[in-house]
Amino acid sequence: MTTCGQCKQQMDPATGTFTEDGMICEDCQNQNVIDGVDDMAPLAELEGNFFLGFAAGFFGGCIGALLVLAMAKGTQTKKGARVGFGAQLVVGALLRVVASG
Repeated sequence: MTTCGQCKQQMDPATGTFTEDGMICEDCQNQNVIDGVDDMAPLAELEGNFFLGFAAGFFGGCIGALLVLAMAKGTQTKKGARVGFGAQLVVGALLRVVASG
């Protein structure tokens, strides 16, 4: 038996979840999910989604990339928007070269 890192009750370690607070019991984990305090949610928010940012930058052009850079919180989303916009510029330049030749 071990002690829950949140409620300090005795718990079976096999049923617990390891978090920043240490091992927490199943009841505390369920309550955290219900309350919106899931330990993995802040990490996912900070990182964002590279492919969504890429799509916004590639298909949205300047406006899409600027909106993502101004409003997105995720670093990967912003990186994706920059890469997507750069890819759009390269594809556009290649199409102009091919069309003019």
